[in-house]
Amino acid sequence: MSPTTLDPTSRSLPGAVLALGGSFGPSSDRARVRLMRVSALRIILTALVLLVLDLWCVPPFGQVAGMAHAAAPSQKHTPAAAKTSPVIAAAQQYAEAIASGDRVAFGRLDFGCQFALVSTAPAPRKAFPPESDPIYGQCWTLLVQAHDTAVEQRDEGVNAIWPGNGFLVIYKNGLTSYPPSFYVMDRLGLSPPGAGLRVEPVDGVPIAAASFRMRPGAPLVSVPAAVVRLRITYKDSITSPVTHAPEEDNLTAKVNHTALALRAVTVKWVVLSGLRRLGFPGDAAVLNLPVAGRDGDPVPFVKETGGYVPGSGEWWKPTDAPEVL
Repeated sequence: MSPTTLDPTSRSLPGAVLALGGSFGPSSDRARVRLMRVSALRIILTALVLLVLDLWCVPPFGQVAGMAHAAAPSQKHTPAAAKTSPVIAAAQQYAEAIASGDRVAFGRLDFGCQFALVSTAPAPRKAFPPESDPIYGQCWTLLVQAHDTAVEQRDEGVNAIWPGNGFLVIYKNGLTSYPPSFYVMDRLGLSPPGAGLRVEPVDGVPIAAASFRMRPGAPLVSVPAAVVRLRITYKDSITSPVTHAPEEDNLTAKVNHTALALRAVTVKWVVLSGLRRLGFPGDAAVLNLPVAGRDGDPVPFVKETGGYVPGSGEWWKPTDAPEVL
């Protein structure tokens, strides 16, 4: 077979590469063009017939997009973690310090403890006292004494629901009546005897500025304030705090309440910032127990208070730990 040659005057389709052997003369080109025209005509006629018979339907763009979305692999939605900020970090560190019994870290983040330092100091404090300073033990003692009002020193729980470890944390009053630290006291957080607790940030929002006087007769000063919400989860049902059933909030104290073990709760904390410019050794501090100035006025004046977030409680069920509950 003689080699194939291309005639520069050929009228073949531009850009088409034909891999067929044989010669390409004018008559061959005309025959090929006629064949292509017939084929194209047949395709068009077939499409028209299918269109008339409603057998060829092109889904609208929205439907195509929907099918493409359905075909895509599903992605499980996970809630976004709380954005970190200095006030959120301060609240979380404060709660974890109480739960772990770290009295120094607690004292350095507690507003009442810091205020006791600066309100009696002749000059601004540029640094915290050393860890051996008795101020930390004094502040911790006040905290423990407050927590002891919710601790039962006995071996059995309320209504004998389970044996305790020499004590039981019982919230006899409404959950909103307790300061935030009651939900992370070291009796609940230390491990052993129990498994401890977990502190997770939820969110933080600014509120109206807090104001107070450093000393009686001193001018009123104000600092930024924020409310931080933390989710507290108790890992062990046997050392979780005990409350009455949530539907019994409005019952009188004389009624025999149903005792339940609290599994998780959201607690809000009021955090003050910008304190260093006022002579505080730390720039942020958390409000917990009420603080009174020398004149008896509450310190600081703030519109929000910390504590239990209504409706956030979650209780252990018998099916969660059948061997205990």
